[in-house]
Parts: sequence; structure tokens; C-alpha cells
Amino acid sequence: MKSKLLCFSFGPRSGISDVRKANEEIGGRPPQKWAEGNKIPMNQDNQNQNNEALRAAQGDFRQAKIAKIVVDRDLCIGAASCVAIAPGVFALDDENKAYVVNENGADNETILLAAQSCPTRAIILFDKDGNQIYP
Repeated sequence: MKSKLLCFSFGPRSGISDVRKANEEIGGRPPQKWAEGNKIPMNQDNQNQNNEALRAAQGDFRQAKIAKIVVDRDLCIGAASCVAIAPGVFALDDENKAYVVNENGADNETILLAAQSCPTRAIILFDKDGNQIYP
């Protein structure tokens, strides 16, 4: 089996489609394609249902205000995708671990995108009531 090294760069203008494309490049599959080892073909009806569910979930999230951002230092591997996507919120310390510099350094959608880009899910988001809203 051949191995290849891929390096992706995310910047302030990167979007969720860029992160998804990178995930697919490294062999990741969207959850809807995981079912029964890919035996369920994605047709237009399935895709429309998935898109509606995604829009509903994103709408619910956009209504929730992020009140607290926590970086689990034990999980962080210093990939820095969060820093690339939300440099006003995250930075790397001397140990190459991410930390929060300003919880209000970006809008909710950008902060969510940064958290979703973390390969180890080390970024945890909470609402004002202390409820975990991601992951």
C-alpha cells in the first residue's frame, strides 16, 4: 500500500466546503456514507434529506450563542487548523498546543468551523447555560 503525505492550508476565507474536501482527500467519508460500509447508494432523495437535516442543525447552532470555548490540551496535537480558520480566537503556545486568545474574536459560524476542523475534537463549545453544543 502506497502512502502519501498531504498538507492542507486553511485561512480566514476557508469555508466548510474546504474542510470537507480536505477530509475526503485524506480518506474521510461523510457520516451519511458510513452506513453499512457504503452499501447504501446516495441518491438525490437521500442527499436532499441530509441537506435539510444539516441546514436545520446549523440553524439551531446559529441560534445558540457560544459562551465558552475550551481546548482539551490532552487531545490537542497542534494541527493548528483552528488557528488558520479563526486566528482572532485561537493561537498556539510554546508547546504547540492551541489556546483561546479571545472568545469573541470571530462569529459563531467561524468558531464552529474552527472546532469542526480539529482532527482530535479537542475544541469544546458551550452555550450560556453550560450546555455542550459541540462536539
